[in-house]
Amino acid sequence: MLIGPRLRKLREGRKLSQGDITAVIGLPRSYVSRIENGHAVPSLETLKRLATALDVPLYRIFYAEEDIPKAGSSRQSWDELAEDRGPSGDEARFLIQMRALAKNLGRTERIFLLNLARRLVNPRSARQIADGPKEPEASSRKGRPRNREAEERNQR
Repeated sequence: MLIGPRLRKLREGRKLSQGDITAVIGLPRSYVSRIENGHAVPSLETLKRLATALDVPLYRIFYAEEDIPKAGSSRQSWDELAEDRGPSGDEARFLIQMRALAKNLGRTERIFLLNLARRLVNPRSARQIADGPKEPEASSRKGRPRNREAEERNQR
């Protein structure tokens, strides 16, 4: 989906010129032209300003009138998703089982389970947690020589 042609269509539908738009949003006309031609990628803030200048909600920049998703029509229950074959159905069945088991857990057990899941997803962080914080090595001290007297004072 290209935002530029969509913006041009909205602008022309409102019978506005690029100059009219730039007068409202305060950006150069050449920048608006570059956006419409796909040569520049606007920030979200710029898109908000363009939507305001075009007097349309922000989502209209991303969807044509006929492409706007209907509210609630695409939502399915977990049970409906579980009937699907494939990865989405597998995940739904797993989450249904977890929900049933989680009903019997207390707050601390739920927190423990979430932390365990986070560690399983990111094994690197799990190793860091299990091993504890690592002491900086001498080579990572940016080339400064070791000061044994300072180290001895810090240990006392």
